[in-house]
Amino acid sequence: MASVANATSTATALAERHFAGGLFDVFGCFASVWAVLYDTLLEAVVIAVALHFYSRVTRGARPVIRGMLPRGPDKFSKAAAALRTSPRGASRWSNSRAGSDVRQAAAQCSDQSDALSQKVDQQVKSMVMGLLRRETAPAAAATYERLVREECVDLRLHVTDERHVQTVYIALIEVGVRAASPDAFSNMSPASSASPGSIMSPGSAPPPGGASFPNFALYSCDDAPGARTVIAKLLKDMHAFKFPRTVELYSAVLRLLVGARLFEDALWLYETMVVGDNVRPDRVMWAQLVKAAVLSDRDRMAMKFYSEIWKMGAPPLKTSMDILSLYVKGHDWQGAVELMGKMSNSSRAPDALILNTVVGLCTNADRMDVARKLVEEWASTADTVTHNILLKGYAQVADSASAELLFQRMLENGPTPNIISFNTMLDCTVRSMQVPTHRSPKFDACAAADGAGGLGGRGGSGGSGGRKGSRTSQLAQSMDHPWAVLDQLRAMGLAPDRYTCSTIVKGMHAGCTTSDIDRAIQLIEEVGAEKLHEPGKVPTQKGNDKLVEVLFNTLLDACVAVHDLDRLGKVFGMMATFSVAVSAVTLGTMIKAFGQCGRLNLCHETWNSMLAADVRPTIVTYGCYIDACTRNHDMKAADRVLAQMVESGLQPNVVIYTSLVRGCAHARDPARALRLYEDMRAANIPLNRMSFNTLLDIVARTPETVARVHDLLRDMRADNIEADVVTCSVLVKASCESGDAKHAISLFRELRKHGMAFDEVAFNTLMLACSNSGMYDEAAQIFEEMVEADVRPTQVTASILVKMYGRAQEVDKALEVVERIKKDYGMTPNLHVYTCMIQACGRNQHVRRSWRVFGQMLLSGVVPDAIVFGTVIHGCIYQSRVDQALALVRYAYEPSEGNKLGLFQALGVEASEKDARAAP
Repeated sequence: MASVANATSTATALAERHFAGGLFDVFGCFASVWAVLYDTLLEAVVIAVALHFYSRVTRGARPVIRGMLPRGPDKFSKAAAALRTSPRGASRWSNSRAGSDVRQAAAQCSDQSDALSQKVDQQVKSMVMGLLRRETAPAAAATYERLVREECVDLRLHVTDERHVQTVYIALIEVGVRAASPDAFSNMSPASSASPGSIMSPGSAPPPGGASFPNFALYSCDDAPGARTVIAKLLKDMHAFKFPRTVELYSAVLRLLVGARLFEDALWLYETMVVGDNVRPDRVMWAQLVKAAVLSDRDRMAMKFYSEIWKMGAPPLKTSMDILSLYVKGHDWQGAVELMGKMSNSSRAPDALILNTVVGLCTNADRMDVARKLVEEWASTADTVTHNILLKGYAQVADSASAELLFQRMLENGPTPNIISFNTMLDCTVRSMQVPTHRSPKFDACAAADGAGGLGGRGGSGGSGGRKGSRTSQLAQSMDHPWAVLDQLRAMGLAPDRYTCSTIVKGMHAGCTTSDIDRAIQLIEEVGAEKLHEPGKVPTQKGNDKLVEVLFNTLLDACVAVHDLDRLGKVFGMMATFSVAVSAVTLGTMIKAFGQCGRLNLCHETWNSMLAADVRPTIVTYGCYIDACTRNHDMKAADRVLAQMVESGLQPNVVIYTSLVRGCAHARDPARALRLYEDMRAANIPLNRMSFNTLLDIVARTPETVARVHDLLRDMRADNIEADVVTCSVLVKASCESGDAKHAISLFRELRKHGMAFDEVAFNTLMLACSNSGMYDEAAQIFEEMVEADVRPTQVTASILVKMYGRAQEVDKALEVVERIKKDYGMTPNLHVYTCMIQACGRNQHVRRSWRVFGQMLLSGVVPDAIVFGTVIHGCIYQSRVDQALALVRYAYEPSEGNKLGLFQALGVEASEKDARAAP
């Protein structure tokens, strides 16, 4: 720059000197005026040419000088050439001192301009090469900033290859995006940090020497923050240099933004590309735009982009998966199924991943029929995961029949079940046990469909022959108990895992035996402590240990349910072996078990040990301890624990108050129960239906407090708690046990008027109270109301009525009511009902009728006991029927076939020989 300025100053001084000499010649000689002016004009042209060369190299001329220069670089060279080639001009140019000096200055200026141009070329080349490597890209981008922003270099003169231009600006955009949005690349691994579309080589480290990215804050774009600012300014530079912005450029930048998860900026780039440059995206860009729109929650825009891809052909499976995620987010199983159908008619059929997603969406929407149909239709694509998803759906609705059929097909036709399949099948079995249901006709329909090839396997029509029947029998047994599924798991060569243990132990809530507990203990020991504690879906070790603790606590609850302290102690000892921490929940379970077994002293010892170990009791632990005290009728200990609870800062909840009220019922202290109720009201503790039922039970049993029943019912309605069957049964039962049958009937009528429903327990209790009070007509009327209310009579109902009619000396009605129940409800009398019938006949000296009833009892397959034999024999002796009595005695001691036939003959029981032989 300094050398060029000196050359310019020299040329200017020469011009001034010769211009002064020209003026002197004017005053001296008019003839030389024209020559001087001509020389001066020629020198000015040469200077202008020098300035032109300088401005081309550096673009550094000031605007004023630029304005003075004529437009078009070729005009100066043409003017100079004209002067040099004309005869007079060439003579004067060669003979004048101005020409000589100017030639020297121009040559010096040209040499310096060439040197400067070469230097800029070298810098641009170095910048381009630096942009191609990750380590040197930030420094190269800084060079670009200096050349373009500070020195105003025209890149068109140095980068002429269009491909190089695209490469340079893609690299510049990547560096700028990284500088403006470093968080977008912070989670990317070194190998993947060269995002899709990057032209940089994936370096193994950030810029060396702590070099930072260039300061792209020089780009100021008010309406485009962050990475968008960088891209906007670089695109503007390309426009200023008249560099083409092609679809390849936009495609690379779009891949860069999507790879960096800058989805909003990617959508902005789409608008810039279409509106600014009228560039239409290609197929790959449409797929990238679909992903950006989906992850930006631009659902309608994503569907628009997706439709554009369909115009070009079937979209890639990955893009279809992106669209499918929209249906999953919106729980739109119908749209997902329609997408599957559209893909099936194209050249790109859905793969297993898409099928699994759609099947899972249908199962979550409880559309198991649609999910099952999809698996049938895409049987060749469905894999083990697909079938596991369908099994999980059946488990969620506890459809054990359908799950059994599906699992059977997996065993026969594939795909081979894995450990997840068996664990899901176990879960379905457990859920079916917890939700008592009967096998519906749906199972038979599914079985028929299986025979026709429904949900067909990969190999044919679903199999046939004895092998299929044996598996059906085996799996039908599996549905009755999870242990059979576990045996099948082992038979397949698979090993149970922690989820197998958890599922089986969870199923013990539905009921278990000591044998089940023993097998569960063996299963846990087989899996081992290492597998139980290995990380699973739980992200932290603390959460994983919590799951193991829940497993052992559930097993402890199972021991409590069967009242087995020995196995409880064994499981508790295993917790130390398996490194399971003993928590307040565990100790609360122990206290609960000891309380149910009447070992209150062990409850006290466990509680004191817990406090000594600095284990802080929870509200659940306090509840277990108070419940143990009330169960064992130690209200003083319960009050002491309650006081400790309040001192610790915990307030009793409705469960604890209910336990205390139950203790008051055992102690027959309704007054204190009502005080506890008032305390709950004062503390604004919301009561539940169980709390009200417990209070009503104790209040209705005591004549002194029976008047409070209506107050409690009123409060119950005020709390929006509807009385249920248990409430009505409690009230009726309490009134009956108080000995006031009339009050019980009155309460029964009043509750019926309010629309309250009663179960068979309430009806039976009321009929028994009327029978014991001699109110036979009222009892018969209650039975008729029971039938009208569509409440099914039980064996207890028949026994109460038979006894009542027997006492009323109405044997005909006693036998008729049993026959009516048998005919209308298909209920065969059991041993207790037959005993009541025979006793009613004997009480009223209807000996022959008792023989017929005894014969019907034998023919129906009911085995008589000692009471029945004693009653019939006593009636025979009372009527002096010795032969019959002896026949009964012989059969009672030796129930052989001969004695049985002799007994029927002696009693006059009409029966065919076949029926007689079939009788017990």
